[in-house]
Amino acid sequence: MSIYQHINCFQENLKELMEINSLTVSDLEKKTGVNHTGIYDYLDGKYIPDIDCATKIAGCFNCSFDYLFGFTESYFPCEYSSDGDIKSRVKTAIDKSGFSRYKVAQLTNTSQNQVCNWYHGKVIPKLISLVALATVLHCSLDYLAGRDEI
Repeated sequence: MSIYQHINCFQENLKELMEINSLTVSDLEKKTGVNHTGIYDYLDGKYIPDIDCATKIAGCFNCSFDYLFGFTESYFPCEYSSDGDIKSRVKTAIDKSGFSRYKVAQLTNTSQNQVCNWYHGKVIPKLISLVALATVLHCSLDYLAGRDEI
């Protein structure tokens, strides 16, 4: 599945979760603190959330990032904790993949300099970049985002 398909999955899964739970945009805003304008933009596919907003949304539905972004079709309600250790998890995932940083840059359509910055922990990737990394490295988006099941 491509990164764009994962982004579309987010949009579709968010709509479905809101429908199943009978939540309006206003309800979701109250439960998560995510601005209603942002929620509408996510539902319309204009933007994807940052890690903080995605964490709040996933927390509202007790679901994984992997489910929200279509890395798995299984929805098992579960609580997650975040250790915030995105930097070391990205480095570990790249190392375990067997790909060079150059190859990761090619596969994610990112500059080699950006991948090196992620690898060395100089910059934390944005959620869209974590989706791209999880896609090409064949690893869990929750893992990369520093989320673990409780």
